[in-house]
Amino acid sequence: MRPTDPDTQIQQRSASRFGQWLALAIALVLTTQPALAQDDEAKEKPTRLRLSLPTVVLRNVPVSEVKVEVLNPSQEVDESFNGEVAVKGLRIVGSDKEEQQPTTLKIVNGVLDPVLESNLATGTRVYVDDNFEVTLGEATEQAAMGTRFSAGFWSLLPPIIAIGLAIWLKDVYVALLAAVYSGCLIVAGWDPWLAFLNMFNGDKLGVSKVLADTWNMQVIIFTLFLGAMVQIMSASGGIQSWSSYAPCLEPV
Repeated sequence: MRPTDPDTQIQQRSASRFGQWLALAIALVLTTQPALAQDDEAKEKPTRLRLSLPTVVLRNVPVSEVKVEVLNPSQEVDESFNGEVAVKGLRIVGSDKEEQQPTTLKIVNGVLDPVLESNLATGTRVYVDDNFEVTLGEATEQAAMGTRFSAGFWSLLPPIIAIGLAIWLKDVYVALLAAVYSGCLIVAGWDPWLAFLNMFNGDKLGVSKVLADTWNMQVIIFTLFLGAMVQIMSASGGIQSWSSYAPCLEPV
């Protein structure tokens, strides 16, 4: 039997370690399914208000749009409701550069009127703070229930971790896994257990949601075929032959 190349042995060990960690992670996630089911049941309880915000909000960065809807007991928009709701943690900067912090919002036919949206062309910017919440009577909806707030600077952390660990450990699997976890940790508000769960079973950021996206799957499949082609060329000696032949070529 031909001895295995040292680089191949390192790759095999790295792949084996990655497979073991992945199996352990999947097993832990599966054991948390009952708890997640209970959380889903809690989320399905009837509510009087419904907020629509971006999944991730960066501090001091305008949000595209803020929607507020008043619901009836059937969890549909209550078109008969006309009035105001209390609000806090909302800032609006107009074209005149003056900042406003409204305490009430007008609701017409069950929906916010006018819709709050940022328009960079006119200079209108809408900001949502960490303590953003809307209140109608005894019903209160907070942005933290469906939105994670992250500082802009920390968004640079995942790629730095990926590149740094890849160079230091020479192990791409561990570097990418650590980078993904760091990104989930930021979005989860630095909650380590919630970040771990979101990596595999998050509502909008988990692996299951990423793999369900057609565009993401196309990129993954293309990358797999590209790597397989390079591996076949390397195993057949094509890359070594080209590297020895290329220096003999005369410049045009």
